[in-house]
This record gives sequence, C-alpha cells and structure tokens, in this order.
Amino acid sequence: MHHSIHTLATALLLSLAGLSACSKDTATPTTASTPEQLLVGQWQQTTSTNGMTGRTSPADPAQRLKLVFTAAGQLTMLLNGTVVNTTPYSLVKRQSMLTQQLETYLVTDPGNTQVLQTVRVDANTLVLAIDAYDGPSATYQRRILGSNSLYW
Repeated sequence: MHHSIHTLATALLLSLAGLSACSKDTATPTTASTPEQLLVGQWQQTTSTNGMTGRTSPADPAQRLKLVFTAAGQLTMLLNGTVVNTTPYSLVKRQSMLTQQLETYLVTDPGNTQVLQTVRVDANTLVLAIDAYDGPSATYQRRILGSNSLYW
C-alpha cells in the first residue's frame, strides 16, 4: 500500500510540478536530435526513485501512468487510461541546484519556479527528476503504437 501511494504521489508531483500529434514535419525518435523533438510521443512509467532513500521501485501495475507530449506543446497525463491533467509545457535551460551545470527542465506552470524537473531523454527513455537534494524521479519508456490511441 505504501509503495503504491508513493508511486502515485511521485507521479502526480512530477506531473503537477511543472495525443501524440503526427505530422510530416515531426521528427521520429530515431531522427530527432533535440530534447524538444525527442520528448514528443507517448511514455509509460516503468520505475520511480525515492529521493530520500535512493530506492528505485518498479512502477505499480495497478497505477499505469502515461505521459503524452505533443509537438504543439501540450502534455496529457493519464492514469489507468483516464485523463487526469492536460497542460501546456515547454523546455528551458537553467543551472541545476544539484549539478551546478546547465540542465534541461520541463516547465508546466511558468509561474512556479520553486519545483523544477530535469529532463533526460533519448529515443526510448525519459527520466524526470525534481531538482532537489531529496527529490524523487521517475523513468518512462517510449510506447509506439499503430494508432494514436491515448488509452492503451
């Protein structure tokens, strides 16, 4: 029970702290070269890491979290196939409190600069992490389907 509450809380925190659209000029994961291009698509949560303990746990199969990023800058979060949040998003570069390096951040609420999520993304893996010493993180795998269905 504690594990599933932690996973859900982490997922909601990551989505609130901050429809895959197909078009001919949208880069595919294998040809994308920027974080903005790589982020576009459908992502299924696979693990979460507790920022306090450093313990990484598999995503709870009863709490299927999916993130859908569009090239038009929309983020949709689904929990067990039900849309729970849709919001505009952007990526910005800022100095990390943790690494003191320039990092890419996901911004879902431009007015909230207190809780920021770093973004590490490649063709198949997305990691969102709260930029804090005890911040949680979540790892997602890209899902490529034959249709644009949000509900898989």
